[in-house]
Amino acid sequence: MSAGLQAVLELPRGTERSVVQAAAERGLAVSGMAEFRYEADASWRLPEQDALVVGYAAPSDSAWAGALDALCRVMP
Repeated sequence: MSAGLQAVLELPRGTERSVVQAAAERGLAVSGMAEFRYEADASWRLPEQDALVVGYAAPSDSAWAGALDALCRVMP
């Protein structure tokens, strides 16, 4: 998504990849936080937290219920 609004949902450690994959299988366009990490200096690192980045500006009003239901089904 090139622009819009996003929410970050924390996930239990070790679940990000499987949640992103399950969401994609249900037609949801979400990203894992790993896509947004950039380590400029290996000596300084933020603690890694599994998370889901969800864009919520794009769905039409009629798509919200189904998208939210599908998202809830993939969350651990």
